[in-house]
Amino acid sequence: MQGDVSNLADLDRLYDLVKRQHGRVDVLFANAGGGDVAPLGEISEEQFNNTFNSDVKGVLFTVQKALPLLHKGSSVILNAGVAASTALGEGVSVFSAAKAAVRSFARTWTLDLKGRSIRVNAISPGMIDTPLGNNVGHTKEEAEQFKVHMLDETPTSLSTVMVPPWRSMISATMYNPIPNPPITLCLGPAAR
Repeated sequence: MQGDVSNLADLDRLYDLVKRQHGRVDVLFANAGGGDVAPLGEISEEQFNNTFNSDVKGVLFTVQKALPLLHKGSSVILNAGVAASTALGEGVSVFSAAKAAVRSFARTWTLDLKGRSIRVNAISPGMIDTPLGNNVGHTKEEAEQFKVHMLDETPTSLSTVMVPPWRSMISATMYNPIPNPPITLCLGPAAR
């Protein structure tokens, strides 16, 4: 199923499908990240809204709408990213602020969900080479320099996030290699 995490109707459709097919969610991995790069003084309202709609609003409602399907002992994992704690470079202040908000969600939702025994954790895997890195700087060369710098700063063991193959993932498709596996939802922003 394809959708946009910043679109609440898409999230409703997703969770209706999950409820019908599986009845619950064991692990929810909310991985929203993206946005335009612009230095302070050049940030547009549209750029700000696009980043915060996917990276903050999308994460909040992805988790909130999953609550009825999360059970005692479930886990919520948020991708806070390295941007929440590191100055990545020029022009990424809005992206960094969005990731800091996600890290804050992890801290506060731990308290909100404590009574339901639902764990909430944030991961900061470091730089992952994605198309977002191509938008940094004014030229292709600047973007490549940024990616090389950030990959050099990322410990090798953290540069890839692995999801065990026995887990089900909902992203664009559903994959069920064993009968009645634990359900892991991996949700991120829709391709723009």
